Amino acid sequence: FYVAAVQMPRGDSGQVKDAQYTWEKTLDGPEAKAIFVGSKAIIEGEIAALPSGKVARCEAFTKDATFSSPVAIHNYDCYVGAKITRIAFISGDGSVIKEWK
Repeated sequence: FYVAAVQMPRGDSGQVKDAQYTWEKTLDGPEAKAIFVGSKAIIEGEIAALPSGKVARCEAFTKDATFSSPVAIHNYDCYVGAKITRIAFISGDGSVIKEWK
């Protein structure tokens, strides 16, 4: 199951880029543990149509095993469109670590 974002929160630049949703911070052991214990990732939004006009799309992929590649691969993926309005990381004490709106 995948969420295919058809609209994401905007960053400061007004353009959505993958790098806008990357965030790193180095913490000491006790501080890292305090944030990690009970932390949450929050994604808010609503189900929305994909560019095709449909809300969901599923696809299947199969590759049979051969002598040179002796492993069969069977994938079945489904996507649901969403308009994401907020992404947030919340620490164990309830404070917002990082969010995008």
